[in-house]
Amino acid sequence: MKKIAVLLLITLFLVSCSSGSGADIGDEAFNFKVENYSGDTIQLSDFSGKTVFILAWTTT
Repeated sequence: MKKIAVLLLITLFLVSCSSGSGADIGDEAFNFKVENYSGDTIQLSDFSGKTVFILAWTTT
């Protein structure tokens, strides 16, 4: 029974991840603004032409 529940949860997760919503490869990224540790506001377009790695997380 426990294996079936785990398999069901994995299946639901995979189906929800493949919903087709969101950005596609080649889409232009949203030009968002954030404040860095120094208090300066930076935006994504400041790094035009450079590789950008974005690490995002959330807690509840």
